[in-house]
Amino acid sequence: MGRFLFGILASLTLTACAANYGLSDPIKFVPEGRGIEWISERLKSYLEPSFYQPSDSTKYLSRHRLLVSGISCFEFLVRIDERSDGYLTGRVKHHNKCNDSNFYDEHSFVPSRRRFVALKAKIAEANLFEFYPEVWGQQEDLICVDGLELVFERENEQGHGLSFANNPCTATEQLVEIVAMFGSISKDRDVIEFLER
Repeated sequence: MGRFLFGILASLTLTACAANYGLSDPIKFVPEGRGIEWISERLKSYLEPSFYQPSDSTKYLSRHRLLVSGISCFEFLVRIDERSDGYLTGRVKHHNKCNDSNFYDEHSFVPSRRRFVALKAKIAEANLFEFYPEVWGQQEDLICVDGLELVFERENEQGHGLSFANNPCTATEQLVEIVAMFGSISKDRDVIEFLER
């Protein structure tokens, strides 16, 4: 009995301490109240780290992530991490939303330094992350129905960057090129084939 009561008291004490230090607060992925909470849900489903509230930012010089989701059954995510020692690592994950299964296929890859530099140059050329959060508006004379949501993220010394568009509704040619570059760097056949359709 004493051991049982001690366990309860210890549990309550730890919970109180966690609350006092903010340890029980859920990690946020995007700013609240912007109508983009769905991005958080998708990233959580992939068990992804938060760029918005990074817990280990000192380990990285920069981190880039692309999430593609929408009316298609197939959705994917590509993350490229530039560690503090300059070494590049990558992770690609994809999922068939039309299956009842919660199976997520994923694997790591080593990004090409040359392609990564080219990707960052294209991001700068497209003025990605110029605003926060950045929403690309609909282009003129275009009737838009559904499409794919493109979510771009960056975390570096400038802070958290978040930009999203819809293809074909609001995405520019440069944004579509950036998506293709992410796919090429990932070396994932399923992702590359999906983008070539």
